[in-house]
Amino acid sequence: MSATIYWIPVTRTHKVVSVALPSRFVDTMQRAFGSAPWSLNNNARLILCGMEACADGNEAAYGALLEYIDRHDTIEVTVEY
Repeated sequence: MSATIYWIPVTRTHKVVSVALPSRFVDTMQRAFGSAPWSLNNNARLILCGMEACADGNEAAYGALLEYIDRHDTIEVTVEY
């Protein structure tokens, strides 16, 4: 399955997150946070840190989401097929 994953700060337009395996990323995010879109803030940090620690070397999206949360406090992650 091919999918484009977007994140947006609550007050800005969307930006694309580079995801190595979109279907695995979406499945993992759904297990952790429920159905998309996902509104992520500092409360999601612990879960995202765990996901980043368990991800294989090809998946840097979890770390990127943590960086975006650091910069913008709250982001929304959506999936577009």
